[in-house]
Amino acid sequence: MLVRMSNESGSQTYVDRAWEYFLQLQPSITDVNAAAEMAFRAVDAFERQLKRRMEREP
Repeated sequence: MLVRMSNESGSQTYVDRAWEYFLQLQPSITDVNAAAEMAFRAVDAFERQLKRRMEREP
């Protein structure tokens, strides 16, 4: 929650609005964790598939 001072200038109001907009776009920690988990699983699956291919080839 942002607290605004009553004597803020127009540019300060702009900065506050920009900051609020940025915070709305920011992903939650849950979103970041889910994306990291998906990336980890994708890399793991790729490595397993690569290992299988290497074992099959002479």
